Amino acid sequence: MENGFLDRRQHTLLRDDAREFLKHRGRRGERPFDLVVVDPPTFSRSTRQLQDWDVQRDYADLLQAVADNLNTGGIVYFSTNYRRFKFDEKLLANTYDIYEISRKTVPEDFRNARIHRSWKFVKKA
Repeated sequence: MENGFLDRRQHTLLRDDAREFLKHRGRRGERPFDLVVVDPPTFSRSTRQLQDWDVQRDYADLLQAVADNLNTGGIVYFSTNYRRFKFDEKLLANTYDIYEISRKTVPEDFRNARIHRSWKFVKKA
């Protein structure tokens, strides 16, 4: 399978809670990202975490943690399949320029245009 990620000297595969990973990588002085794709589950319960993940409750904190690890002008693509998801732009407006791109990410002939919602975030200076 040739997908460009087979050279383990150039790429690292991690299995970690995104919140913990983002919190600790900044402390290690790692370079910020230019591009991040965030497609979290709607809900997750893990015995390794103190608190369950709920996309509606936790999305803004996660996207702020991403911003703390992102270059100015860096891009984040965020998507959720939670049909009742309510995005509050005010929570992140000081950090990002925000564009809802859901219409661009669902094929025109797809029978349910609300299968997911997605946004493009560009980190402000």
